[in-house]
Amino acid sequence: MTDTAIFFRFLIKEPVKNVSNYPEWEKSDTQYTWHKPGFFASWTPQGKAVTLCFNTPAILKDAIIRSTMTTELKTEMHTPFKLHNILVEETITLFDKSVWAWRNILRDLEKVSLGTVAMSFTKRV
Repeated sequence: MTDTAIFFRFLIKEPVKNVSNYPEWEKSDTQYTWHKPGFFASWTPQGKAVTLCFNTPAILKDAIIRSTMTTELKTEMHTPFKLHNILVEETITLFDKSVWAWRNILRDLEKVSLGTVAMSFTKRV
């Protein structure tokens, strides 16, 4: 096997605040933030690995550090992708948090929209 190097990046759109009613949502200037973590990983067949993390939010950085400290990486560095598992798993956790935050906002908008549609329908009848 030869030396391996890879760069990958994720884009995660996360709401800044949990808005519960539609009029405030329309007036809000800042509705979301982008997380754009990037990773460069290099590995040699001798088991030497270097990983650089760019633009990682604090919550992701802390999770990656915690995971690498609790995982037995020294014995498992015979493959270039062992560290990728940790990076991707922790990034998926951040994606998951973002998706559920959007779910709450969208559900609140659905409730308002459905109520508006129901009111306009009753006015026509």
